[in-house]
Amino acid sequence: MKNILYLHGFEETHSSPKPAFLKSQFGATFLDLGMYITKRNSPILYGLTSKSAIKILLGAICGGLVGWYLGVGYAATGFVASLLTLYYVRREFIAAGAKGSFEKTLAITKEAIKSTNPDLLVGFSWGGALATKLLFEGIHKGNVLLLAPAHEKMSEVTMTPLLSYPASIQSKVTIIHCSDDGIVPLEHSRLLKEKYPSINLIEVAGQGHKLWGTLEDGLMKQAVSELL
Repeated sequence: MKNILYLHGFEETHSSPKPAFLKSQFGATFLDLGMYITKRNSPILYGLTSKSAIKILLGAICGGLVGWYLGVGYAATGFVASLLTLYYVRREFIAAGAKGSFEKTLAITKEAIKSTNPDLLVGFSWGGALATKLLFEGIHKGNVLLLAPAHEKMSEVTMTPLLSYPASIQSKVTIIHCSDDGIVPLEHSRLLKEKYPSINLIEVAGQGHKLWGTLEDGLMKQAVSELL
């Protein structure tokens, strides 16, 4: 049996519909990336203690000093200033956390690929961004199935270019993406198809971001079988 490694999306577990289906049908391995916001040691929380937090603290201190100078209460002014500073740096704060989280999950995935050498990498959403990056960097040399890959979305959130685009790709790549995906725009996958015409882009409708309908209509099974 071919070796399939599944890279999951945010808050997806081994018992979620897609990884459970792939395990039952193809014996796929679920790589736990730890992206559960309820877990205190989760990689999704890495990077949140950034210099942005220092800016918030400095904003509160400055607010307090201004309040002291104007004779206004320290606490009220500092609180308002910290809220204003938080609003100002909120995107940078989120970007720092997302970038740290992505780098952590990327390191986990690189180790898994090194030890298991999968024939097929299946990545959904966040996991799709990981799979795309690993393919483009030549770390994974097998075939790839991308499910609503969030590579462009991650670049936007982290405020950092995520991918370095190679001149060509040798692996077989299939993308399944829904036209009414409310989280990752279909256009992001279309742009990949434009850069690399050999990519097989399958556009579906009425399935949103999670693509659970592909498990029922046979599309997921067909796509995986063609890549093995």
